[in-house]
Amino acid sequence: MSPSTLTDSDFSSFMAKQESCISSLKSWNVSARSLFKNKIVALNKSIADLQNNLPLEESNVAEIKALQSQSNPFLYKEEVYWRQHARVSWRNAGDKNTKFFHRFASKRKKANTIHFLNTEDGEIVNSLEGISNIVSSYFANLFHSQGCDSASVEQILSALDPPLNNFEIDYLGEPFRAEEVKKVVFHLSGDKAHGLDGLNALFYQKNWSTIG
Repeated sequence: MSPSTLTDSDFSSFMAKQESCISSLKSWNVSARSLFKNKIVALNKSIADLQNNLPLEESNVAEIKALQSQSNPFLYKEEVYWRQHARVSWRNAGDKNTKFFHRFASKRKKANTIHFLNTEDGEIVNSLEGISNIVSSYFANLFHSQGCDSASVEQILSALDPPLNNFEIDYLGEPFRAEEVKKVVFHLSGDKAHGLDGLNALFYQKNWSTIG
C-alpha cells in the first residue's frame, strides 16, 4: 500500500497497534532488565563463594570459568542498556564500562531536570504544573506576532533572490515518497533520543520490512 492510498482508518489502526507494541515493549523491558540484573547478582555470588573456598582445586577453577562465561552475556546486556541511556556514541565495544555509562546517564538525567523556575515577578515555582505553565506562557509570548513594518518587509523581500518558478513549486509540493522517508530514517543515529512515540530510530530501522 502506497502512502497516497492510506485512509484515516488505516492510520488509526496503525497508531493503535503501535501503542500496543510500545506498551508490550515497556513491560518486556522491565522484566528483562530485572532478569539479567538478578542473574548477574546470583552468578557473582556463586563465583565469590567459590573464590573464597581456599585452597582452590582444579574443579573449582573450571567451575569459576564456566560461571564467568555465563555471566558475560548478561554483563554485555547491562552495558548496552546503560550505554543507550547515556547516549554516548564514542564507546569501543567490549570495554565493560557499565559503571561509567551508569554515572553518565544519571548525571545527564540530573542535569536535564528542571527543579524550579523564576517568574517575571521573581516568584520561585517548583511544582510540575507551575513550571509547565511558565514554559508554555514564555514560548507562546515569544512566537506571538507583534505586528510588522510593511516598509521593512518590502526592503527585505527586495534583497532576496528571484522567487521559485512553477516547476520548483510543484516539486516542493509533491507528497513525500517512501524511499525519501526510508533514506532519512536510516541516516538517523539508531540509539539516540526517542521520538514522541517513545521509540528510537533503531526500532524502525530493524523493523522496516514490517512497518516501513
